[in-house]
Amino acid sequence: MNDLVTPTQLEDPLARFLETLSVEVVSNDKTLIDLAGALLRPGAEVFIANLPKHKAEKQIDAAIALRKSGLVPVPVPHIVARNVLGKPELAALLRGLTRHAVVDTALVLFDPKPIIAWIKALRAAQVHVPYRIGVAGPASKSAPIKFALLSIEESATTV
Repeated sequence: MNDLVTPTQLEDPLARFLETLSVEVVSNDKTLIDLAGALLRPGAEVFIANLPKHKAEKQIDAAIALRKSGLVPVPVPHIVARNVLGKPELAALLRGLTRHAVVDTALVLFDPKPIIAWIKALRAAQVHVPYRIGVAGPASKSAPIKFALLSIEESATTV
């Protein structure tokens, strides 16, 4: 994908959508990981989901594979609380991701109370970095595509 954007592309809702496109792959899907590395623009976020039956090493391996791809998309591990047994396992996973795959961003889904307490503690320690907190919800495979298409359609009518 071309990383140079023309003024015409910026006026086009589809071009704007594609410029900020991110994708999610499953840690054991080598085909999609390879495609993401080969087709996405430099700096594109590739979220890496790890299914409950997969070991943490699969997620680390997927992040390493994305880092080694020619265009170097940004691997963003998607860590779900039910897949992590506790703080020591989470710390080991994050250590492996940062040391071996040079990951500097992760999507971590947990109960919000500890996250809020953790952010307050970081702020008290004068650590001021941006946080993006989201709420996960059930969705069919087609729901995100329908949502994207509706967003594009709505953008086209408001431009």
